[in-house]
Amino acid sequence: MRSLPSIDQAEYQLRRESVAAGMEAAGLDALCVFYPARVAYLTGFHHIPTERPIALVIGSSGQSSLVVPAVEKEHAESSTSVDQVRIYFEYPGAEHPMETIAEMLVEMHARSQRTGADHDGYVPFWGYRGPRLSDLTGVEPVDSELIIEALRRVKSRAELACIQLSCDWAVRGHHRMQAAIRTGKTEMEIYTPAANETLFEMVREMPGWRPRGGDDTGFTAMFVGGRSTAMPHGFVKGHGVQPGDVLVSGAGANIDGYRSELERTMIVGEPTADQRRAFAAMLALQSRAIEVMAPGVRPGRSSSPRCGWPKSLAWRTTCVITPATRSGSRATRRRSSTAVTMRSSSRAWCSRWSPAST
Repeated sequence: MRSLPSIDQAEYQLRRESVAAGMEAAGLDALCVFYPARVAYLTGFHHIPTERPIALVIGSSGQSSLVVPAVEKEHAESSTSVDQVRIYFEYPGAEHPMETIAEMLVEMHARSQRTGADHDGYVPFWGYRGPRLSDLTGVEPVDSELIIEALRRVKSRAELACIQLSCDWAVRGHHRMQAAIRTGKTEMEIYTPAANETLFEMVREMPGWRPRGGDDTGFTAMFVGGRSTAMPHGFVKGHGVQPGDVLVSGAGANIDGYRSELERTMIVGEPTADQRRAFAAMLALQSRAIEVMAPGVRPGRSSSPRCGWPKSLAWRTTCVITPATRSGSRATRRRSSTAVTMRSSSRAWCSRWSPAST
């Protein structure tokens, strides 16, 4: 049985050590991390953010402390290898959790003017109210977001393996969803059973697999149809799918907290001349973006292809770029055509018509 890709504790430790090296270069004594995705990236502690503050504090020597409420104690201690899990009883409570963080900075001998953070205090969730970090230290923290984000932009082999497996499952689930499309049914009636069936397959075929984090079931497949597709992020309207509808779909799986997003544009039945023209324009723009994207190329530097549409037309493109490895190899572009039957590769995104079943 093939082992599932995952991020081990050694990689989390390496990430924290890399952050400490960035802190040293920036002259920081301590760094406070408040955003949940960054806390998870550096510790492996995936949590549901609530009004109770959670933060990671990293010292200049690389020592790490995770600050959590008492209700998260067992969860934090069992899922991470940080040097210390610091517990406060509750929020609201006798002592504000931000005061606990301020005390830790004093214990680390962190100078206020050399304290960094990815946000000036806890990010407000669910009605949270509290002092900013600068209210307690007297100095606005050094913006240190990029110390962490620079690491997240370059994926390790383990991260790429998680993302690739997520893509593989996204393709399988999308095939099932597309095969279920019928006119007269609402979007929810079509995509919900397909997503659930794919989720059950993941459980059966990957013993021990569980989604990381609390924001989804582990697999998502859905689409919007009709006039909602004219908006950049349209919402499901629940109307019955009709011949001639444009459908914009997405699918993705959660593999150790990593997700992919497989997107398709589909037409129910035979596309009209206007739909063909619009699709050709979109494809020309997308193809041009894929051609010019490479490490070191700044966004917005390429010219748009001639596609017969006004320059004022808003557009965007979506594609998959595998980030360069740490050895500095060139990023790999992954793209292929999608035939009418949707026989697509998990390493590819749509670049031709994908008429939906009727």
